[in-house]
Amino acid sequence: MEGVGVLLGGDPFTVAAPLRDPLDPGHGFARACSQRLYCPMPLTLVYDGGCPFCQHFALRSELAAGLPELSIVDGREQHQLRHQLRQRGLDLTDGAVLLEGEQAWHGSAAIAELSRRMRPSEPLLQLLQQVFRDRQRARMLYPVLLLARRWALRLKGLSPDPDASSAPGL
Repeated sequence: MEGVGVLLGGDPFTVAAPLRDPLDPGHGFARACSQRLYCPMPLTLVYDGGCPFCQHFALRSELAAGLPELSIVDGREQHQLRHQLRQRGLDLTDGAVLLEGEQAWHGSAAIAELSRRMRPSEPLLQLLQQVFRDRQRARMLYPVLLLARRWALRLKGLSPDPDASSAPGL
């Protein structure tokens, strides 16, 4: 599958190609969808499982965001997936990635898109949805989240780059 966009100039709203085609006949989702009239594309959130904030947000999103088609993947544990994302200009070090069909959102765009789609049942997710569903606000606040992530990873002795062997200083 060829890319439909390239990450240019660090723009977090660039769309890129997916890593797999969920409608491929060999994919379980395609088999399940072939028997229904309407079948939304599955969403996959790839996040840094070493970061406690990222992990909490991802797990809460999977359980309480009101998005049954959402699956989460710990990108720190998936070397091949990280490599494929990085080849497409979507570096996990710079933020989470949200995949859906032909599209991928990275960093603040991923959080904004996920927040716009959420129908959260928990007060914390409701607050986060209100804050991050606006792209401009998400773009402004996302660097603070990345800084918090770096600090949390440093305290755990992990590098912000899952492919690095040790935690460098900030």
